[in-house]
Amino acid sequence: METEIKELSLASLKGCPHCATAKLALAKGKVRYKEILWDEPEGEKIIEGLGIQSVPVLLVPTTQGLQQIAGEKAIAAWVKNH
Repeated sequence: METEIKELSLASLKGCPHCATAKLALAKGKVRYKEILWDEPEGEKIIEGLGIQSVPVLLVPTTQGLQQIAGEKAIAAWVKNH
């Protein structure tokens, strides 16, 4: 099953401290995003279907395809530059 990500999304897990840090960076940057939770059945299908093995990962749709930005530090840097 291939899921097309059409909006900025954050792959995360409930209770994940790294995900909380990434969410804080996104909030500070006033970035709107959809959350995809690994611990929910639909989110698990999407995340595993994309080959993601750890979270947080910011999923950024581009004209060249889906860009994956992994880790809270990389996500914070992306927010700072956008």
